[in-house]
Amino acid sequence: MRPFLTAVVLSLTCLVAAACSSERALQKFSSPEDRALSEQIIAAIQRGDGGVIVAYLPPSIAPQLTQELPKMRAAVPSGPGTRVTLADTRFTVRSATGEPTTRNSYLAYEVDGGGRFSIVRLGIERQGGQVRITDLYANALAAPARELSAFKLGGKRPAQYIVLALTMVSVATILAALVLLWRDRTRRRRWLWAIGCLFGLAQVAVNWTSGEVSFTLLNIQLFGAFALKDGMLGDWRVGFGVPVFALALLLAAAFEHGGRKPPAQRDATPPAVEP
Repeated sequence: MRPFLTAVVLSLTCLVAAACSSERALQKFSSPEDRALSEQIIAAIQRGDGGVIVAYLPPSIAPQLTQELPKMRAAVPSGPGTRVTLADTRFTVRSATGEPTTRNSYLAYEVDGGGRFSIVRLGIERQGGQVRITDLYANALAAPARELSAFKLGGKRPAQYIVLALTMVSVATILAALVLLWRDRTRRRRWLWAIGCLFGLAQVAVNWTSGEVSFTLLNIQLFGAFALKDGMLGDWRVGFGVPVFALALLLAAAFEHGGRKPPAQRDATPPAVEP
């Protein structure tokens, strides 16, 4: 029982640690040029200066800026004390023979205006020395972006709590089975059992924000569980795979143990006396 409880505690600790993020890591995954351009565009939105933005927009979408800029300016706080913080980033690099390398970057900035919050998302493409903005969105937020996308235990549906509990139970079952294998040196094919116990079959997952539950039949899940989110601002998804081999091992060990008599009971049986 003690290994199982220890495994549950370790599972919960891993989920909490996974929810932690570092702004320093975001700085490393984004280039100084992209950050400088993004902050320049955000400042232009705050001023309502469409000329700076149009210079980086493709001709096909540049005419839309005249209509959208007042809406974006109204959504983005400005003035003294306003803080602009990098909240999310990622990039892809494409390289083909005979063509210049293309780098597509995505950056999301949170603008904090002392009680008013907004998120500004930019897509930047760099190819052969040319730079253009492929996406530009600005939306007001009811709370800080990290708070809206944080992993919170309160106020969820019963199905979300059930999937979360089964996720931790799946990891705990696998850890308990591995501890059993480590202690039981006499079991045959221990290494094959160990490999099988590392995986869970199929997948049940829940979107921790929306509560949507999904099921995938053909899936192999390492360590029997996962907790992930799409970027720093995406929704958390939590799920598990059924630890079939770990369950089979624990059940087999329980039946084997139940079929053996304790030493005291075996010694209490009197020997047969021949006449």
